[in-house]
Amino acid sequence: MVVKRLLKKILPQAAIDFARRQINSRNAGRANDVASVTDGICTSWDEAVTSAAKYSDTDLTLFKIKRGEGRIADGSLLAACPLKSVIPEDGYTITDFGGSIGDLGLDVLAAFPRSRYIVVENETMVEMMRGRNAVQFTTSIPDQCDIFYTSGTLQYVSHPMEVFEAGVRSARRAVVLARNSFCKNEIFRVQRSRLFENGSGPIPEGFTDRVITYPHRTINEDAVHAIAEKHGFKCLERQEATSGVLRHKDEVYGVDLVFTRA
Repeated sequence: MVVKRLLKKILPQAAIDFARRQINSRNAGRANDVASVTDGICTSWDEAVTSAAKYSDTDLTLFKIKRGEGRIADGSLLAACPLKSVIPEDGYTITDFGGSIGDLGLDVLAAFPRSRYIVVENETMVEMMRGRNAVQFTTSIPDQCDIFYTSGTLQYVSHPMEVFEAGVRSARRAVVLARNSFCKNEIFRVQRSRLFENGSGPIPEGFTDRVITYPHRTINEDAVHAIAEKHGFKCLERQEATSGVLRHKDEVYGVDLVFTRA
């Protein structure tokens, strides 16, 4: 495939394989660590929001930005991501809902320099990241793109299915969901993690590790499939994934999903 040849230009295959193993191992470890310090069940999304700090916390955003400045775009994030299977050629427009500082986008643009990579984030992140690199930042989902991608984000928003449907409507070719926390029934919780568990790259100076809290909800996979099919997409890939899963007994599970136009 074209994507594999391009990735090899910026990172040897042996290094890609090693990075994939390291990333999967690290993410799985983080998921387990987070689950072990999760607060009890909340009765509603509003209760979870009230009990947690805001995701747009300025210290958290600044930490992610500073940590990302030390990372080199080497292709490892793209190599370990299901997004790579739906970028057959250069020149595509990709929307990444919840893409943080756009470090995956930098990997994509290194491999596909004629493409556009647009990250949808909170106002704090957008203001602090705008103009810093080739990745574009906005607070709303663009009307059109070739690929809509979201990773580990739908479970942190108030109306996840509305967001997902807006993304599906905007996509001309493919939709990719990664690092999901799926469950048949809605479960609302407050997720707790350490500040230094957020972002990627070397830990920057000037920050003190502390507890960060987020409102968290589970997502219904059947609803995801129904929305995708409604807009003319079929499921091309469904892979089990432990990264991003906030466990609760045996009810919650994770899969990465890739949809393409039927």
